[in-house]
Order: sequence, then C-alpha cells, then structure tokens
Amino acid sequence: MNDYESVRRTISLYSQLMDQGRFDEFGELFTEDAVSTSIAGTVNPVSWTAHGRADIVANTRNIVGKLLEQGDVIHLAANPVIDVDGSTAKAWWDVVVLQITPTGFTPLRSGRYQARFVKLGDRWLVSYRTLLQCGGTVPKDFECVPPV
Repeated sequence: MNDYESVRRTISLYSQLMDQGRFDEFGELFTEDAVSTSIAGTVNPVSWTAHGRADIVANTRNIVGKLLEQGDVIHLAANPVIDVDGSTAKAWWDVVVLQITPTGFTPLRSGRYQARFVKLGDRWLVSYRTLLQCGGTVPKDFECVPPV
C-alpha cells in the first residue's frame, strides 16, 4: 500500500472506529502528543480542544458515546485531498455526521477536516486535527482548501 492509500486508510478508520464506539483503537490513530480541535458551527455551537492521545480519547468517548446511546452514528468522510512529503502529510476532507435511529436519520453536523500526519514505522498517525464545522469562524492558521 502506498503512502497516499495509507493516509486514506487512517482517515477511514478514524470515522469507522469512532462510529463503532471502539475508542481505545481510535486513540491508536493519534500520536501521543496529538492535538485535536473542533470549531463551533451553526448547528453545533460547541468548540473544544484536546491535547494528547488520552485527552482525545476521553473527549471523543464523552461526545460520541452519548450519541451512540441514542442510536447508531455514521461519519461520512468524503473528498479527501492528501499531500505527502516524506514522512509527513497533510490532508483535508469533508464530513457529514448522521444519527441513525429506527425511524430514520438526522444530520448532526458537517464540516471540513484539516489534519497533519506523521509516518511511524508503516503507519500514518494523526499529529494534529481540526474540524471546522459549517458556519464556524475560520481561524487564521486553517487552510480551508489545500494548495492547488
């Protein structure tokens, strides 16, 4: 598997492990010192930042765990753009989060991820991740679209 597909695999596992409530395995996708941020949007007015793998897992378990109590959740990740440079990479992808219940589904939030990855051995791990939710204020250091 080439580096681009390996980064894409990490992005896919990110969504699927979270949606299945496999939070400890989800945490293994991050470096020990990773930073994860979510910027509030119009649908979800809550912003947060987690520092380090343990904090990221605890935060995700708290947020997604509550959603899973109400029914299945699916993070639909789409349109990944991946730039690899040696043992580091940047990626951008869009996401729509749905709550699935016996009566249908409800969109919970949507936005764009921006992430940095590092290659450790044969795995690509997230070292930095930001979710800019739709309608959120764009921070100065957020590249909304990758360079052409």
